[in-house]
Amino acid sequence: MNWPKRIEQDIVLATIRIGLGIYFVVHGWQKLLGGTQTWFWLGQQMSHFGIYSMPTAWGFAAMCVEFFGGIALILGLYTRLASALIICVMVVAITMHWTNGDSILIILKPLLIGLVLLQFCLITGGGPFSLDYWLSKPKGTHS
Repeated sequence: MNWPKRIEQDIVLATIRIGLGIYFVVHGWQKLLGGTQTWFWLGQQMSHFGIYSMPTAWGFAAMCVEFFGGIALILGLYTRLASALIICVMVVAITMHWTNGDSILIILKPLLIGLVLLQFCLITGGGPFSLDYWLSKPKGTHS
């Protein structure tokens, strides 16, 4: 693969990662501002998996995953971990919408986001325009 083509692919990966990060920071921030009522509702979605205890804690965890996971994606820090956790939140969203009988168009949004995260962030990692990349390189090799 020639050098310019590789750079183009790395830029596309970074753009997707950062764009998804911004999306999740905004959504997580809205849930953060919603407070305990929002966290309780969000956590109640775990009932679709037979989990009924501590809905506020589950909702708080989901909010943290979205907000801080979004920041991690923007920075490219712990990209694979952040992606895996956000994919879990997307699975809950897909299940909630499916169980509620929502339109396939509603279900497609978290499904597609989860698939993009799986391919471009979880499998591929943060890429060379990420903190993961720069922190993993031995000192003196950042050229």
